[in-house]
Order: sequence, then C-alpha cells, then structure tokens
Amino acid sequence: MFYGKGKRTATVVAGIFILIVACSFTTVSPMATLMKGMLAYLQKEKKAIVANKKKNPAPANYTEIYTAAITEGKKLAPEHKELSRQLLNNLSNYHTAASGDRKTQFNLVVQSCVACHSKVCPGPIEAIEQNLIE
Repeated sequence: MFYGKGKRTATVVAGIFILIVACSFTTVSPMATLMKGMLAYLQKEKKAIVANKKKNPAPANYTEIYTAAITEGKKLAPEHKELSRQLLNNLSNYHTAASGDRKTQFNLVVQSCVACHSKVCPGPIEAIEQNLIE
C-alpha cells in the first residue's frame, strides 16, 4: 500500500490507478500481433542479408494474414486477400531465391507490405520502408 501526504500524492496515485485500469482493458488484435511479428522478421532478415548470413525461417503463422481478427473499429482493404496472396507469394519466392537474387526478392517482400499498408493502416509504412535494402 502506498501512503503519502497531501492532495498531490493522492492525485498521482489516482492517476496511476486510472492508467493501469485503462491499459488493462486495451487488447491487441491478432492482426496487430501478426503485423508486429512480421516487422520484427523483416528487421532481423535485413540484418542477416547485410551481414551476408543465412536466411531466417519465416514465421509459421504468416498464413493467418487471411483470417486474423483486426482491431475493433478498423476495416480491411477490399483487396486485402489479393495483397496478402502477393505478400505470401513474394515471401515464398524470397525463401527459394538464389543467394544472388536475395536482396531483390527481399525488397519485393517489403514492398508488398508497403502496398497493403498504403491502402489501410498507413502508420507503420515508414518503419516498414526502413527495411528496404539499396
């Protein structure tokens, strides 16, 4: 238990309590979780390419992009299914590409992410584009 003196202490404690309660009701949708995992994968893979290290396996749950529940109040782009198919196709091509074509194929994966996010949920585009390799 926190014991303090005065109004200021009570206000701070009440503010912290409200913040904790508000945060406990905030949930992250399965789609948002999937997207965060995809971004982490892109960042890790870019580092591997730049360091000339072997490819990392793609997360097994990528196909959930078709069915993952989205954040409440949001809508998927009408072309979500097609954009998702293109992403997964580019990801497959990347993983089967010869080492000399690795950078080009990886950039196609990144561009697939940007293409979808340009239709809906543009917030992370800058973070995604940072994974393009020149």
